[in-house]
Amino acid sequence: VGEEDKNIPSFIGKLSIMLQDPSAAPFVSWSPSGESIVVIDPSTFANQVLPRYFKHSNFASFVRQLNLYGFHKTSQESDVCEFSHPMFRQGNEHVFADIRRKVPSGSGGEKEQHRTKSEVDKLMQEVHILKNKQQSFEEALQQKEAEKQLIYTEMLQSKQRQEVLEQRMSKMVNVLVRACHSIGITPMDSEGNGLLHLMDGPQQFKRRRMMVDNKPANAAGKVSMRTPLEDSQDDWLDSLIEGMQSG
Repeated sequence: VGEEDKNIPSFIGKLSIMLQDPSAAPFVSWSPSGESIVVIDPSTFANQVLPRYFKHSNFASFVRQLNLYGFHKTSQESDVCEFSHPMFRQGNEHVFADIRRKVPSGSGGEKEQHRTKSEVDKLMQEVHILKNKQQSFEEALQQKEAEKQLIYTEMLQSKQRQEVLEQRMSKMVNVLVRACHSIGITPMDSEGNGLLHLMDGPQQFKRRRMMVDNKPANAAGKVSMRTPLEDSQDDWLDSLIEGMQSG
C-alpha cells in the first residue's frame, strides 16, 4: 500500500509503509501470525524510526495515536510492546481504508465545547439580568431624585408663601396698631397691664392730628412731618370712623 492512496488515513498508511521498511524491521514488525505489530526496544524505535515517518520521537504519542484508531495493547514486556486491530492484518491491506479514527459520541472536545457554550450563555444571561437590575436601580434613583427635587421645590415655595404671609401679617398688625392710635386706643395702658384704653374719640384724634400737622419747629429747628402713606391711612380711618358714627 502506497501513501498515494488517499482513502487510507495518513497514520494507518504511514504505519503500513513503516512495517514494509527493511531498515525498520529490527525495531518494528508484524507478529509471526500477522495479526498484530510488535515494537522491539521502544526507546530505540522512538529515536531512530518514528522521526522518519511521524516527525517526532515521542513513543507515548505514537501509542496514543494507535489507541485513537482502535488498536489495543495485547502484551507488554520490558523491551517489547504488541498492538492489534481487528482490521489491521498482514495481507489485509485492502481494508485499511476502512480503519477510522475513533470519534465517540459526546467526546471530550464536544463536551467541552458544549460546556463552554453553556457557560457563555449563562454568563450572557447573568449580564442581561445585571443590566436590567442596573436599569431598574437607575430609574428608581432618578425617581427618588425627582421626588427629592419636588419636595425641595415645595419646601421653598412654602417658605416663600410663609414669608409673604408674615409680611402681610406684619403690615396688617402695623396698620391695626396705627389705626388704634389714630382713633385714640392704645394697646397697653401706662401701667403695662395689657388693657385697651379708649381716649376722647375721633374728634380729639382730629385735633391731635391737626396739632401734629401745624406744630411749629422745635428748639432744634426740626419739624414733625407725616408721610403720605400715614396721611392716606388716616384719611381712610377718618372716613371709616365717620361712617361708623353716622351708622
